[in-house]
Amino acid sequence: MNQEMKMIRTMYIAVILITTFSSTVLCASHTDFQGFLSGTEFTTYNKKIFPKATQSDQMIVSMKYSLIAINKMDEAHGQMHLVGFIEASWTNDLLTAWAAGIDEMMIAQDNVWLPPISIHNTVETLQTLGYRSNKIRVNKDGTHTWKVGIVSKTSCKITMSHYPFDTHTCQLQFTPLGYLEDQVKLENSTSAIELTYFAENVQWWIDQTSISMSTINGASYLTFNLQISRRPGNVLINYALPVLILCILSSLSYMMPAESGERIAYSVVTFLSLVIYITMIADNIPRSSSPITIFSIYLTLMLVMSSLSMAMATLTLRVYSQEEATEIPLWLKHVTSFLKCQKGKNCCSKKKRKSKIGDSSDEWGDDEFDKEEDDESVTEEYTDWDEMQWKDVGGVLDWTFFLLFLIMTIVVAIFFYFPLAFAET
Repeated sequence: MNQEMKMIRTMYIAVILITTFSSTVLCASHTDFQGFLSGTEFTTYNKKIFPKATQSDQMIVSMKYSLIAINKMDEAHGQMHLVGFIEASWTNDLLTAWAAGIDEMMIAQDNVWLPPISIHNTVETLQTLGYRSNKIRVNKDGTHTWKVGIVSKTSCKITMSHYPFDTHTCQLQFTPLGYLEDQVKLENSTSAIELTYFAENVQWWIDQTSISMSTINGASYLTFNLQISRRPGNVLINYALPVLILCILSSLSYMMPAESGERIAYSVVTFLSLVIYITMIADNIPRSSSPITIFSIYLTLMLVMSSLSMAMATLTLRVYSQEEATEIPLWLKHVTSFLKCQKGKNCCSKKKRKSKIGDSSDEWGDDEFDKEEDDESVTEEYTDWDEMQWKDVGGVLDWTFFLLFLIMTIVVAIFFYFPLAFAET
C-alpha cells in the first residue's frame, strides 16, 4: 500500500511538472516575446473582460479528462478519490500571438482570462481549478490551451449489497461557476475518459467510461462517468474460503468418537475460531447499513449454523451418556428407524411383516418355519425396537447431523455466491 501511494504521488508530481513547464519550441526569439509583452495588445489587455469581441457571443470550452489513478474508494462515506488532470481549450478573441509574429507562447494563468471551472460534486470546498504556477499555451489564432492537475474527492452513490462482486458508477462533474450556458458552454473533446496515463489499481478495475453534457438551472455541466468493479479474488481467498473451511470442520465434530471426550472441546474451538475470524473480517469489510451487504448476511448465517452444530453435538453426547436401563421414547425409536431406512438398512416395517408371517407358522412345514425364522434373525439386529440401545440412537444422530450441516454449509455458500457473482448490479 505504501508503494502504491508513493507511485501515485510521484505520478502526480510528474503531471504537475509537465502541465506547468512543458512547452514546444517557440518560433520567435526572446526579443519578439519581450516586444509582445510591452506591446499595445498585451498591455491594454484586461483579463476581467469576457474574451469575446462581441460580449454576447457564447464561449465554447472543450475539455478532456485524463485519469492517472484511483486513489481510494471510501464506501462508508460514499466518496471517490481520483488523481488526474484536465486539458481545456477555448478561443480568446482579445489575446493572440499573431501580432508579435509568434506561433505560440506560454503565459501564466494569472495574466489571462480563465474559465472558472469547478468540480460540482466535490465533498470539499467548492472552488475553481488551477494554480498560480500553471501556464496557458496561447496559439497565434487565439486558441488557449490549459492543463491542470486535479486531486479530487467527489461524492458517489455506492451500493454494497453485492460485495465483493459490487460495481459502481461514479461521476466527476464540472461546471463554469457564475456563467450560464449561453455564455460559457462546456463540451467534451473526447468520447471517453483518457486512460493513457492510468496506473492499474490493485482493488478496482475499470469497466467503462463515458461523457455526458447537460444543462441544470441554465448552467452548463460536463460529466465524466466512471464505472468500476471490485477485484473479488482477495476477498474470496482471505475471507470467504476460510469461513467455509471452518464451517466444514465444525460439522466434522460428529465423526469423533463420543468415548474420546474431545467432541465438545473440538466444537467449541472451531466455533470460537469462526467468531474471531468473522470479527476480523467485520473490521476490514466496508461498513454499509443501507442496504446491508449480502456477504454480511452470509457470515451471520454461517455463525448461526456453527452455533447449532455445537448445540447438536452437546445433545448427541447426552444421548450417549444415557443409562441402558432408561427406556428410549417411542417417538425417538420411530425417528431412528426412519433415519436407518434412509441409510439403506432394513426398516422396522419389514421386520414386523416377517414376524407376523413367522408367528402364523402353524400351517407351514417345519422347513418353511425355520427359513422364516432365519430371515427374521437377519433383520432383527437393526430393527427390533426392544433391543435398540442409546448408542444406536447416538450413532444415527451423529451421521444425520454430520450430513445435514455439511450439506447446509455447501448449499448456503452456493446460494449466496452464485447470485452475487452473476447478478447485474
